[in-house]
Amino acid sequence: RNGLLNPGGSYSRQELVTIPFSLIGNYNLFVATDANNRVYEATNEGNNSTVQSLSITRQTPDLQVTGVSIPTTALSGQALTVDWTVKNFGTGKTNALFWYDDVYLSTDSVISGNDRLLGRVYRSGALEVSAEYSVSRSFNLPIDLQGEFYTIVRTDSSNFVLETPFENNNDLVSSGTTNISLSPVADLVVASVDAASTGISSQLFNVTWTVSNDGAASTGSSSWYDAFYLSRDQFFDRSSDTYIGYKTRTEDLAAGASYTDTTSFRIPQGFSGPFYVFAVADSGNNINELSGELNNVGYDANSTEISLPQPSDLVIGTITIPANAVPGQNATISYTVINQGTNAALGSWFDTIYISADNQWDVEDALFGRVQHNGDVAIGGSYSETLSAALPGVLPGDYYAIVKSDIRNQIPESNESN
Repeated sequence: RNGLLNPGGSYSRQELVTIPFSLIGNYNLFVATDANNRVYEATNEGNNSTVQSLSITRQTPDLQVTGVSIPTTALSGQALTVDWTVKNFGTGKTNALFWYDDVYLSTDSVISGNDRLLGRVYRSGALEVSAEYSVSRSFNLPIDLQGEFYTIVRTDSSNFVLETPFENNNDLVSSGTTNISLSPVADLVVASVDAASTGISSQLFNVTWTVSNDGAASTGSSSWYDAFYLSRDQFFDRSSDTYIGYKTRTEDLAAGASYTDTTSFRIPQGFSGPFYVFAVADSGNNINELSGELNNVGYDANSTEISLPQPSDLVIGTITIPANAVPGQNATISYTVINQGTNAALGSWFDTIYISADNQWDVEDALFGRVQHNGDVAIGGSYSETLSAALPGVLPGDYYAIVKSDIRNQIPESNESN
């Protein structure tokens, strides 16, 4: 209220207020003027309010599902389309502006803990008295589901709409059932595994394997990976056998088709003796195979004999560097590695080049790059490598190039310090 009120004066006001939806019954309505005591009234502050009795009744909404339509048959893993209609049979519009309708599959006509929730559908906007809305929604069925099922729709599943005492009529079960049959699925089988007969610890060895789809359907667009393990025996145990790597498969495999692949895996350091190589098709179970998951493992019945390599001794020979270089621009460094040991260096390993302010390597030296060497180096033999890369961002000055051969100690050596 703004402005003056002269002695003997008065003012009238009409205000539209919203009664909380939860109130019902007999209440007192109080109106108090000068509620914040801004006006000085001396001893007359006690007569600033009046009361009026008020009987509040509620116009309650009543949401009911009036119809549910479903197909008579469906396939697991495919879409099931459900149509339903909800109507407000109450005397008032819904107090909530949104709610959810839940759709269940049930073996009987009552929702219970064993029923399967297909989905929850969002409804936005109040629903007036006698108004209705219709929904058509498709839900993906689980790949392993089969049998006769009723469809039950529960409107306002979270009870956002206050319908007391009409909360118990929000469900409607379909008049008939849907017969859900299992869809044909793929069945990946490891048809063969052919691993190298010998291998050297810490080095690569080849594995060739074939996977066939013995199922009645293709794998579809899903990708999967085949995993590989080394085992001391001919019994696969994922928890105790040694995982050595995987190969991803991204192409669809039709029913009755197969693929053969070859890749290299590194034998863990320190392994020696006979080992069996196991392949596990679709190791992560990305492809739904239902009961066909138990035949995804195969192995090479002939073991791979793994030996420890005899120590060689790799040393750095010559290093060739440019006289001048600019940080951030490409520079070329060449070097030679010599095997001065009494055994050949077998397999593959990494050499690393550093840029250093002195001729002693330490962790502060800047990395220039790594070179992977593949191939054996005979006693007294050598190999040369060249690397062109951007020079690290070092301060201007004179620098050395330091080469460390077999940086990851993949090759046993009689002298690791040189």
